[in-house]
Amino acid sequence: MPITNLLDISDDVVIGADVHMSGHTVENGVVKTARVRVGSNVTIGLGSAIDIDVDIGDGCQIGAFTLVPKHARLEPHAVYVGIPARRLGDHAISTGGPFAASR
Repeated sequence: MPITNLLDISDDVVIGADVHMSGHTVENGVVKTARVRVGSNVTIGLGSAIDIDVDIGDGCQIGAFTLVPKHARLEPHAVYVGIPARRLGDHAISTGGPFAASR
């Protein structure tokens, strides 16, 4: 897989300041790569870290300073917080994304 295809970010995604999201990591001196997919209408809170091989479903909200560990699959329209990320509850489904009012 080419390194340029490791981050797949859909439409209407808000990424807060100081978020670390990367398709590669180093473990025991070995570089490992895997895709990170962010669905549409997702919000990632400031200071969060998204590890490799993560799939974030459409409409998810990830709270500030949350760690999403490698191989995580976050369900659509849910709220996740903590270290490691855990499901807090459901997020109300929006019909237009975070920028709908400005269009």
